[in-house]
Amino acid sequence: NGGASPPGEPQAAGRIGGEFMADEISFSNGGASPPGEPQAAGRFRTLVKWRDGGATLWTDTDRVTDVSFSRDDATGIVSATIRAVGGTTDTSREVADAARRDGSPHLSTEGAPLFAMTARLSIAPDCAEVLAEIVSVENISPAPLHVERVFMRPFAVEASPKGIPVAKNLYGPPHEGGWILADGRRFIAITHDRASCSFPFYISGDGVQHPDAPFTEDAPFEIAPGQTWTPSSPMGALLKEATDSHR
Repeated sequence: NGGASPPGEPQAAGRIGGEFMADEISFSNGGASPPGEPQAAGRFRTLVKWRDGGATLWTDTDRVTDVSFSRDDATGIVSATIRAVGGTTDTSREVADAARRDGSPHLSTEGAPLFAMTARLSIAPDCAEVLAEIVSVENISPAPLHVERVFMRPFAVEASPKGIPVAKNLYGPPHEGGWILADGRRFIAITHDRASCSFPFYISGDGVQHPDAPFTEDAPFEIAPGQTWTPSSPMGALLKEATDSHR
């Protein structure tokens, strides 16, 4: 969190080598006034849905390799650009260890990273939300990477949150998803562009969080070895905290 925001504004913390792009995303009392000390509500990472022959795999980023910070002098927006690698993780496997239910990956004993994803977390002055964006996917393997979808994954910071029920929408997929924490706070991801992103968040029968926020491209695509893909249009969502009286 070398680019930490001022007190009262959201804060993000993480580390090089960490499993999450952000270990903690903290807010100040869900918009309550006056704001208190920021409290951690969520975590953040990204995922690639890809094909390996006839198999479809869902692979998280699981190790942060680089973080840089910037500040826009005109707007005061502080951004952390985070690069993380993945490829030793297959999230289609069943979770057996309860300690992994907080979103920690299933670490394999074999395999080199297949790809690197870059995401950006931005905080604006006097804004109670964090803008999370997918910036790029880089193929760092020796073979073509066949990508079907790219995902954000905003996890609750605690292991066993409740899912927020989402009413079915006749006009498109859910435009928000989130978690209810033990103290009643809600960690929410939201977009106003339902055509590009949806939030089918759920908790599976074994208690595992599935904060899946898939983004849509025109079609599945291939990334050649050593090449980097960037979205054809912005891929972003707002991360926020809310209470029952501040939604």
